[in-house]
Amino acid sequence: MFIPIGDENPRETTPYVNYTLLALNIAAFLVTALPGGQELKNQLMMVPRDVRLGDPSTWLTLFTSMFLHAGLLHIAGNMLFLWIFGDNVEDKLGHVAYVLFYLLCGLAADVLHIYAATHILTEPIRTAAGLKHYAEIPTLGASGAISGVLGAYLVFFPTRKVKVLFFFFLIAVWRWPAWVWIGIWFLEQLIFSTSTSSGVAYFAHIGGFVGGVALAAAAKYVFVPRRFQHADTFHPVEIGAASRWGDRSRLRDAPLVTVEDDGVFQGPVQAVSSRYALLRLSDELPSIGRIAAVAAAASGEGVEEIRRRLAASRGMILRSVPQVAAERAQIELRKIGIPTLVVPYGPEWTVRPRDTDRVSWDDRRLSFTVGAETQPVPWTTPFLYVGAVAAREPQIDVFVTPRHAYRVTPRTVLVQIDWAARREARVTLRDFAAAIAESRQGAALNDGIRVMATRGSWGWLAFADPDDYENYAFWLTSLLLSRRPLSRVR
Repeated sequence: MFIPIGDENPRETTPYVNYTLLALNIAAFLVTALPGGQELKNQLMMVPRDVRLGDPSTWLTLFTSMFLHAGLLHIAGNMLFLWIFGDNVEDKLGHVAYVLFYLLCGLAADVLHIYAATHILTEPIRTAAGLKHYAEIPTLGASGAISGVLGAYLVFFPTRKVKVLFFFFLIAVWRWPAWVWIGIWFLEQLIFSTSTSSGVAYFAHIGGFVGGVALAAAAKYVFVPRRFQHADTFHPVEIGAASRWGDRSRLRDAPLVTVEDDGVFQGPVQAVSSRYALLRLSDELPSIGRIAAVAAAASGEGVEEIRRRLAASRGMILRSVPQVAAERAQIELRKIGIPTLVVPYGPEWTVRPRDTDRVSWDDRRLSFTVGAETQPVPWTTPFLYVGAVAAREPQIDVFVTPRHAYRVTPRTVLVQIDWAARREARVTLRDFAAAIAESRQGAALNDGIRVMATRGSWGWLAFADPDDYENYAFWLTSLLLSRRPLSRVR
């Protein structure tokens, strides 16, 4: 049996509507479980035969039945699905649209169930009260609306990983792309849709799912396509090519670097490092296992540790190792066609962004305030902007030089200045990301900036461990400098 127990799909907003739906379903279950609650439940359940299109007075149970459940296992299963998948769908649609979406999916489920009960499943079935037609059997449950949520999740996040608990002689947790698990689930609904013996309204599931897919596709491609205009994968070649630095003399205070033909990062003559990192020059996931095995054999580090670091950071193979170990692994990886880069690694080479109290900007410059110090920076100065989620908090790091960076978080006061209108406006982190995308003056961006500006899905740009983000940012800045080498400091 395959049961979803979670997903790897961080959200940006608090899913207030999803929490409310969970609370309403649980509250309705508890109320109807009290003495006398069964009579109330009987009045609120939907009976397909009693619902008539031309009589609005019969429509109420179409909605009330969505919040009723037959037993503890019934509500536990439905609420688990809603908890896992609903928050991300709400995050993408927005709170108000998610309410309408949920109710419309529930109605789509009811409509197909009523049609099936009155036109397809017409044979009488045996119940505890004797033979009955399927249209006479009361229907209840949130699974029709939740099936619509699954359909939207499939449209919005087909490649996000779903954690699936498998138990059949053994117990294991597998991570499947959403399209795999949801596809298996929907196939099951189709196979068992003509069965009436289980007491499950499979046609309601099918109706809700199809309605959810249709509404989600309309949102994604017609009504709010801007929220989906971002890439799920990051190609490091693009970020290097996107950077068009002009006068590099303004960066002469930084420990600038160049890349020699042998793939070793060389720094200023006076700088010496005793520790090094080995970085890859691409980010394809299928090769991670092979890279980890080769690098572990050459460096003596554990295979699983390298694999996990590489999967999280996309580019950090080895870090803080002796130069001889990094170069040995580089030689072995070169034999199997994996291009890499050896770079100095240590406090003098890694950038620690400063937490910023306030950022203000107009069409010409940004100003970063840290404590009592304010630093104005023209838009032409930063060479890289990195957006990500670290430890569940969205942030933007602005790299002004290879040695100096500012960190902007939801706690930072953000002010947009319009000199023509003589006004200042407090704005959000998303507005700042949109301003960066519009005013970056040739600096490179990672996909996190676009995700933040368009309410996209963070995917692997969400880092549970801040160290993983630091590895990623180090890889990104090193890769960018290697593709756009600067003059050495003399």
